[in-house]
Amino acid sequence: MVPLLAADDAARSGCGPPGYSRQQTFFRRRGSTGGRRRMDSHERRQKLLGILRDQGPLLAGSRIAELLGVTSRTVRSDVRAINASAASPVIAAEHRGYSIVDGAAPPAPVVRRESVSGHRIFTIAQRLMRARDGIDAFDLAASLSISDSALEADLTKVRTVIREFDLALTRSGNTIRLTGRESDRRRLVRQLLLGSARGATGAGLEAALHELNRYPVAELSRILEAALAESTLDLHDYELIDLTLHLAIALERIDDGHSRAAEDGDPALDPRALAAAAHVGTQLEADLGARLPDGEVRGLAELIGTRIGSAAAIGADDENVRLVRDVVDELSAQYALDITDDAFVVNLGLHVRNMLDRARAGHSVRNPLRAEFKQSHPLIHDLAVFVASRIEGRTGVSIGEDEIVYLALHLGTYLQRSLEAHDVVDVVCVVPRHYDSRTAFIERLSVHLGDTVRLRLLASLLPDWAGINADLIVSVIELPVGLQRDAVAVTPIPSRAELDRIGDAVRRVRHRKSAARIRWTLTELLDPRLFRRVARTTRDEALRSMCEDLTAAGVASDGFHEDVLARERLSSTAFGGQIAVPHSFRMDCSRTAISVVMSEEPIDWGGSSVRMVVLFALSPTGRHAYRDVLGAVIAMLSDEARVARIVRDSADYEDFVRAIVAETSRN
Repeated sequence: MVPLLAADDAARSGCGPPGYSRQQTFFRRRGSTGGRRRMDSHERRQKLLGILRDQGPLLAGSRIAELLGVTSRTVRSDVRAINASAASPVIAAEHRGYSIVDGAAPPAPVVRRESVSGHRIFTIAQRLMRARDGIDAFDLAASLSISDSALEADLTKVRTVIREFDLALTRSGNTIRLTGRESDRRRLVRQLLLGSARGATGAGLEAALHELNRYPVAELSRILEAALAESTLDLHDYELIDLTLHLAIALERIDDGHSRAAEDGDPALDPRALAAAAHVGTQLEADLGARLPDGEVRGLAELIGTRIGSAAAIGADDENVRLVRDVVDELSAQYALDITDDAFVVNLGLHVRNMLDRARAGHSVRNPLRAEFKQSHPLIHDLAVFVASRIEGRTGVSIGEDEIVYLALHLGTYLQRSLEAHDVVDVVCVVPRHYDSRTAFIERLSVHLGDTVRLRLLASLLPDWAGINADLIVSVIELPVGLQRDAVAVTPIPSRAELDRIGDAVRRVRHRKSAARIRWTLTELLDPRLFRRVARTTRDEALRSMCEDLTAAGVASDGFHEDVLARERLSSTAFGGQIAVPHSFRMDCSRTAISVVMSEEPIDWGGSSVRMVVLFALSPTGRHAYRDVLGAVIAMLSDEARVARIVRDSADYEDFVRAIVAETSRN
């Protein structure tokens, strides 16, 4: 089991209180997770300490400034502030650089006002959730050691948050009450727990479940798993953890006297899901002495029902399969893919059916892989956004970022190998005939290198070395002196060390191929008219100016700007490392080109901090360029220090080209 997932049923539109972001969590400052933003002085100094600890023992001030994206003067100022906040100096400064003083005690932690306020809002909401008869406002303010005016300010924020869950605060005299349906209250409980635990990460879920400590979580998970197996239902681990969190919340709410009765509009239930939920109720009472009322059993069955299904139970003529087949055909045409596997389409149709059922029932899931997957597999994520946009357009059902990543997992499982075909290194193995030694040689290399290479055999003692068409030569015969090729000489039975040398050579060749694609894309597709360096800008201003430049150059039409904004609304195109790669889903430009904006100050890009924007304008013949280079561009530019160097060194177009060549030449 992978203990990472938690539910988030707050998939509704609206806005949170000032300074808060609904997409991340209601109780964290905007941009604190799920994307980078400009650090304040406290965060920057903590990161400075971490850099010195991790990369010491002695680090030049210029290198620290580069890693932090600040000036050397700011580094000196931060070092002085860190030392002033500690009982004795923590950082030693000398002409060669900075280092951590041996045995130095860390500086006192800084208590930040916004984190205190956020925790207080969480506490107020939790207390209101548990108080059946309401809470006296004076008593609440006194228990929190805050003034009446501060409490009123916090209650205003709480009202804004709970409105997202169809809940409200009412007041009678000094008594404050939370009103609304029990099912909506539980959705709020999930968000409160995840908000206080800082999101749906492994550590976050552990912290959330720690607060639900009346029942053993492992036992709840075991009971659920056994009940699902009894009803021949198959849920993956993420869904099982989701249900475990739901059950833990339900049991604590029941203990506090807040049982869920059957509600108007409860949907018809899948018999298998209802049987599994009833089995859970029976086992809870037998093993833990906890009773699930009928309304709770039906609520659990409803959740199970939105997460179950089997490919055998859905036919090729199912409306969801037809929908997926149409969308996949569009995807194939758009990105020059070849998706012809009917089993894949049926399985994706099953997933889409369950996804739409969840959305229509008001249930959504948190995906623990969200940020990591988008960063690691940008192209597959983009394909999933395309699929989600087409499904939204045909069904009218909004699909959130967490569900997009689940779509990406399905697509990636099927498409990953074909999408990475351009990264495969072509290796020719020069192995003379000697019984079955050639077969054993190829098998040994294949096991060690996997699908990162394409192995071909050349059986000769006198090969034409110059005529071998391959990225890399691996030879068991002596290599000629002065051979100007990537080549590795090994014995007929390669040792572990020799296999590692071959692997290192493959990685070097793959890096060089990737760097060449990036250089071509960022230099050949860009001309001086499409490059801008600015002191500061906003996301909307940057996109508007870039689209205007492309239109003026005759590359894009007048509707291009709106197409780019439409793609951005579906899912942010910002990635780690301070880079954004916006684009349109329409490949209707007159030619394939890119526009680049470099900003000296970070741009707030949907909660992420961006300093380099690479906008793709694609023609019908340019889909291969985008498809084959996107991952490589983002992989190279996900390094903040690398982006910082490019921004620093790119005063104009010519400097930018030189900086890109320099960075792609690095290992």
